[in-house]
Amino acid sequence: MTDHDTPQLTQNRNRVDHVAFLLRPENFDSARARAADLLGLNFEGPYDLDQAGLRICIDWAAGIEFITPVDPANARIQAAFLDQHGEGFYRLVFGVTDLAAALERACAGGMQAGLRMDGLSIDSAWRDRFARMDEVTIGEVVPGMFITLGQIEPR
Repeated sequence: MTDHDTPQLTQNRNRVDHVAFLLRPENFDSARARAADLLGLNFEGPYDLDQAGLRICIDWAAGIEFITPVDPANARIQAAFLDQHGEGFYRLVFGVTDLAAALERACAGGMQAGLRMDGLSIDSAWRDRFARMDEVTIGEVVPGMFITLGQIEPR
């Protein structure tokens, strides 16, 4: 895919931004290749998030992310999720226009904010494509998946 073939990204407001699938490390590369071939995906990465113990790849246009724990000591939540649920659908990233307000609403509903991530720290080239990429995962599995609130703003 060339640059002129890349679809223009828009901010997903009050709707699903992307979905993430959790894979065992030994299946990550083959699953990524099979999904790319089958669905015509153009994954960026893989990116190693050393502090989190994770490797990820993502196709922003398709809204599909693959995640694998490469260091289970640092990726305890993901490793435990794999042990309990196996490979497959892991989290839904829901696009919001105001992350602080969305978190306030979630906390008022009895949820707890969990891991917060600035996605612009993953790939410096994303700074040219995104003005903001803030995500906060709600700290419990609801129903059978994690919900992440994301204020992801393309330039």
